Amino acid sequence: MGRGPWPPSKRRERFRWLVAKRLETLLEAVQKPACVAVIRDPGGRISDELGWQEATAAAKTLGTALKPIDITTGDELESGFAEIARNGCRALLVMSSSVYIGVRQQLVDLASRYRLPAIYDNRLFVADGGMMSYGPDTNDMYRHAAS
Repeated sequence: MGRGPWPPSKRRERFRWLVAKRLETLLEAVQKPACVAVIRDPGGRISDELGWQEATAAAKTLGTALKPIDITTGDELESGFAEIARNGCRALLVMSSSVYIGVRQQLVDLASRYRLPAIYDNRLFVADGGMMSYGPDTNDMYRHAAS
């Protein structure tokens, strides 16, 4: 792993905690959803699979069911949200992916249209109208990296 402010073992711990905290925060806003849809990019980085594993472990602890919705391109968003509706999920957890940053307005608009409370990993989604986010301040991270 590359250099960073935490040693590799601590980075995984922090990542595990962030994924669990996102799900916990979402469940505080939406009481007992039938299931939580998780939009994920299985073809992405290794951290995407790790994120799914951590979300699954957190869901078991929190007593909720997850429904994975695999989306690797913006073209798959409409069908992904239709699948969420068919499965009766009443909440949405959007995992980290560079693909999702590029289509964040469409993601936020679809969550609104389908009336899905959603949590994102980046505050940019909230700036575009998303319900909530929980994660590091990426602007601050870039400032630290540049100094």
